[in-house]
Amino acid sequence: MDGNGERVDMMKVLVTGADGMLGRDVMRALREKHVNARGVDVADFDVTDGAAVREWVTAEQPDAIIHLAAYTDLLKAETEPAKCIDVNAVSYTHLRAHETKANLV
Repeated sequence: MDGNGERVDMMKVLVTGADGMLGRDVMRALREKHVNARGVDVADFDVTDGAAVREWVTAEQPDAIIHLAAYTDLLKAETEPAKCIDVNAVSYTHLRAHETKANLV
């Protein structure tokens, strides 16, 4: 905000996992600071799908990506290790590979 309470042009942030516990808190904090933040979750796109990640990053053109999407079901992680690795590790590589000007956090 400028001195007159007007929103000024600022960085655009893409937050993955925005519907998760940490994601909701991060989105709330960004909104309180009047940051232009776009929260996405599994209903928006699959972070394990490289093409979907590229499409979203290209369309949104964020300045920064806060990657909070995670596979958090510890009991299922033992029986679904590949899915756990895809969500917790491969998704990061997709975001990193398709980032344009964005800083990945």
